Amino acid sequence: MLFSARAGAFLLALAGPALLPAAAAPPPAFRTDDPRYARLYALEDKADALFESDDYALSMSQKTRDAWTALETAASHSKVQGQAHPLAGVALINLSSMDQIDGRNPDALAHADRGLALLSPFRDAYPIYWMQGLSIKGYVQVTLNQIGAGVETLAEASRYIDGYFARTDPKALDESAMMLKSNIAFAHAQALSRLGRNSEAVEAQRRSMEARVAASGQNSADAVGAYYMYAQMLSRADRDAEAEIYARLAVDTATDHVDRKHPNYARALEALGLLLSRTGRRNESLAYLERSIAIKRETSGTKSLAFDFALQNLGNLLLPLERYDEAEPLFLEAERGFRDIEGDTSPQSARALAFAGVAAFAQGRRDTAISRLQTALARGRTGSAEDRDMGQRVYPF
Repeated sequence: MLFSARAGAFLLALAGPALLPAAAAPPPAFRTDDPRYARLYALEDKADALFESDDYALSMSQKTRDAWTALETAASHSKVQGQAHPLAGVALINLSSMDQIDGRNPDALAHADRGLALLSPFRDAYPIYWMQGLSIKGYVQVTLNQIGAGVETLAEASRYIDGYFARTDPKALDESAMMLKSNIAFAHAQALSRLGRNSEAVEAQRRSMEARVAASGQNSADAVGAYYMYAQMLSRADRDAEAEIYARLAVDTATDHVDRKHPNYARALEALGLLLSRTGRRNESLAYLERSIAIKRETSGTKSLAFDFALQNLGNLLLPLERYDEAEPLFLEAERGFRDIEGDTSPQSARALAFAGVAAFAQGRRDTAISRLQTALARGRTGSAEDRDMGQRVYPF
């Protein structure tokens, strides 16, 4: 005999209060190891093993993307307390990370937003992924010039990670958690600086430095990077005396403890050299910038924008010292490097060529100088609106 819900309600009403059902028990607390979701955990392990592979090509391959997508699909169809299993959000945040590494920033932002929305009700069960998602989202927002929104996202990430550290046994805070805290604070500092909020940026950069040193040790290559980045932020806030202390600490630590092949070795020398130049000590800064470029040539090579900017920085230091014959070949090498990487309409190549024109003019080669400046201006008039804006600043005066 069929027993309808309506009939059941009628009988309960006749029976009186004694037969009313007891209040529903609260749903069981969410567990990240609930055996009912063993299939999801297996999919997560498979995707994670691919993503963490020592083979970089494999870790960033379509196979890895497909593994995270398979987890997201399966988890979306597995309900927990009426919602998609949070591993769907975990999968999307990992896809966001891959997008961000690949430079696919709009995709990274879309995946991060969706992942955070799915993970939000369970954020305390997956705190590391929650913070990673916020970190990626904030970084990408800033990259896409949504700077105010990025600052807010990264501030939220900073507040959450402070709470996470406060409630977690220090013995359970491993190096990866410390590095995540450092990365969030670093991105926050850079975003604040772009808004001109330099005092706040200095504080965020200090937090980044302290977390990185705690994670890697005070004499590590990572610590060297943290020291000179903090020095640069102090300098932006016009706190040059303090900045010099940390810039010199970076150089001393690198010299005593770090393999000169590590990029942070040369970068520490460059950071101190630029700071000394900024504070009017051009002759003293020369030794650090020249040494930095020599090490870069030997270790990391010359095929990078960072190397081309280093050449241009040294050339700009030599111009006011009237060492035009030394500055000119640096600008020309930088011009070729920028053009090789960015194309014939590179605004940076145009700027380097204009500086080379100034160096030629100062040596009495007027026709060469005019030709270079005209070519530089022509490049500045082509390309995107951003390139044209750069082109308006081609003249190096």
